[in-house]
Amino acid sequence: MRHSLALVLLFACRSTTPVASPEPYDPGDSGVPDDAIARIGGVVLPRAAFDDALASFARSGPRGGDDSGLRRRIAAALVTKELVRQEATALGLSEASLSARVADMAPTLDRLERLVGRAQMVPPWMTPPTFAEQDVARAAAVVEARGAMAIDDAAVTAEYNRHKSAWISDEPWYRVVTIRVRYDDGIGIAACDQYVARYRRCTEKFPKAARPGLLKAVERQASIWRAATEDPDRADTLEAECSGVAETTAREMESMQCDWQTEIPDDRRAIASARKTARATAESLRRRLVKDEGLANATADELGIRDLPRTEVLIPSALPPKVARAVDRLAPGRVTPTIDDGHAWVVTRLVAHWPPGTLPAEARHEELADRVRARKLFAALNDIVDDLGKTHPIELHPAFDNVLEGP
Repeated sequence: MRHSLALVLLFACRSTTPVASPEPYDPGDSGVPDDAIARIGGVVLPRAAFDDALASFARSGPRGGDDSGLRRRIAAALVTKELVRQEATALGLSEASLSARVADMAPTLDRLERLVGRAQMVPPWMTPPTFAEQDVARAAAVVEARGAMAIDDAAVTAEYNRHKSAWISDEPWYRVVTIRVRYDDGIGIAACDQYVARYRRCTEKFPKAARPGLLKAVERQASIWRAATEDPDRADTLEAECSGVAETTAREMESMQCDWQTEIPDDRRAIASARKTARATAESLRRRLVKDEGLANATADELGIRDLPRTEVLIPSALPPKVARAVDRLAPGRVTPTIDDGHAWVVTRLVAHWPPGTLPAEARHEELADRVRARKLFAALNDIVDDLGKTHPIELHPAFDNVLEGP
């Protein structure tokens, strides 16, 4: 018996619309063994794999995190990972070559995340704890290998025309590389700051082995939101975005016996010490930026800082006043002194500049191309089960719905 997977599985993960009742169980029409939840491309997905994944979360809290929402996300993750594995094989990618492709794509994924934020490149159902960062990277590598992220000049031109009217100014335009070494956690948006603090606290309810990945994920999200506060296209929507993410996360955390609504006190006792340490780090990075050591494409982990370096095109008024004044005195290729903006030590390198007026397309060609890539990646990941299911047929066990609903 075949169910519509989008209806039974992913649709349930992506909305609150009730799932249709399962068809009556006829043991004679299923090719899925009773000790399995599905058969994917001829490969049986054992019930034990589902139970083990559920148990890894059920060790925290008296209710064990055993709710239908978590069950659906686990099932979605197991099915997706198997589809990705089979598609990689079909594309001629061995495990070693897929891992190499993931490594090669890492700079691209980091760059896209810096530009649009993780929420605009990875669908919400492909997030921790059921999807690890490596799982998403493997899926993205398969998507890219299938050509789903390919773009052409026409797509880039169309993207430029969509934004061109917002890129007119009577100020000059700068392309800059900015490194910020933070000494506090503030994003500056109440809903975002609350989300980060509450998520960190709730990770204590998860299995110990899962906590480092979860904390890394929330630090990454906080970094993206901090960067977005400086982007006029995103800053005005951050309060609603963080509130929406928090609402979804609160339901998941309740199943882990974490009281999401408990207030977190604001603790800034260590800022003075952190500020001093951050300045030393910023000065060291400034010396490297002066030498143009390729820091613009380095990861935050490689640099030992929280926020990713940013390359962007903007006008002086979009910069903090102290930074804008310093950049205005620079020739292309030069670097500002280390500047304290109240939350971080900032170092900025002027790469190029253009006169007032409409910003030419070539000034943002790479950014425009990446915006198109990010949109294509999101769409491909969101539809990955339905798309790959056409090549690797998915047959669900007749009692699959009962498994998802739980006891």
